[in-house]
Amino acid sequence: MDEKELGKALLRWDATSRPPDDPREVAARILRRDRRRVLFLSFVTLFLWVIAVAGVCLHFVFFSQFVGPKIQYEKDLASASMEDLPQRVQDAYVLLYCIAKESLVLVSGTVLAVILAGVSSVLLVVASRRATLRQVNASLRELTEDLRRLQDTRGSA
Repeated sequence: MDEKELGKALLRWDATSRPPDDPREVAARILRRDRRRVLFLSFVTLFLWVIAVAGVCLHFVFFSQFVGPKIQYEKDLASASMEDLPQRVQDAYVLLYCIAKESLVLVSGTVLAVILAGVSSVLLVVASRRATLRQVNASLRELTEDLRRLQDTRGSA
């Protein structure tokens, strides 16, 4: 149920003495839906930020554990002798290609996760703000009804 349906329910409530749907029930349903939406967006946002941070950490682990030792090994071989130079150059090109490919995959995935996490954060803020405004409106509506009842009891006494 969205704001349009809430507006229609409020109009029906004003037009008739007995509403088909109590506006308080409609407002309560909307508030429950907003809570679920904010909770869902919170989990999605948290998950995406964890993925983004894990991608950055994985990039550093990949380079420190796999690339660094391999480059050091190639340096040690190069300084030891100059034999079989064409094969070592070919190995270096293969190593460079593998590093570039893995880096491209890791960086692309991390950038995508950061972008999605940012968008999800913005959606979470908007949904949270909207839910807060609806809660305030519902509370003001209840206070208005309480004040009307209080005026009616004072006016009839």
